[in-house]
Order: sequence, then structure tokens, then C-alpha cells
Amino acid sequence: MTAGFNADNGSCRVEGELTFETVTKVLKQSESVFKTDSGDLTIDLSGVTRADSAGVALLMEWIRRARQAGRELRFRQVPEQMLAIARTSGMEPLLPVASAAAAKSRPAGQQERR
Repeated sequence: MTAGFNADNGSCRVEGELTFETVTKVLKQSESVFKTDSGDLTIDLSGVTRADSAGVALLMEWIRRARQAGRELRFRQVPEQMLAIARTSGMEPLLPVASAAAAKSRPAGQQERR
């Protein structure tokens, strides 16, 4: 079970598993992004290989931290597994998703939140 968070100029990439076993490590790796950078922030989740509800909770925590820092946050290429968990738990409308695939998974007439 491995996971990693890499950041560069407002763009971040998550790789590996976002599960109960890994999210604490990934959260620690991401802390500096919310403290030192400014401006818009995009987190690319295309490298996530597996996720559970703890992974979705981590996304919600990143949203909270971005808001506290006054930053605009977008998630790119959210895995369907994570979207399904968010949808089932009623959190999907809260996720700022910047992905065509995610937009297709929304019910007709529901817009991406900004």
C-alpha cells in the first residue's frame, strides 16, 4: 500500500492508493502546498489506483484547507471509484471537479460547482 503527493507550481499529482492506511501520510505530504503557495490549485488524481471512503474524506479536507487559505481548488481526473463513494454519501456536489468524465457522470442539468 503506497501513496504519494507531488506538487509543482500550483499543480499537484496524487499517485497510489488513497485508503485508511495511506491518507494520513498523503495529508502530511500535502500540508506545505496549502501554507506556502497562493493562487489556484489543481490536484490531479489520475494516478490513484485504489480508494476508499478515507480517500474521499481526504478530498473534503483539502477543500477545507484551500478555503481557509483563500485558494480556488479543483480536482482533475477523479477516479470513478471515488466519485461513486462521493455520490453514495451525498458529497459529490461538494467536489470541485474539473474533468469531462466527471461531468458526464452527473445527472442531466446538474452543473459543475464553482
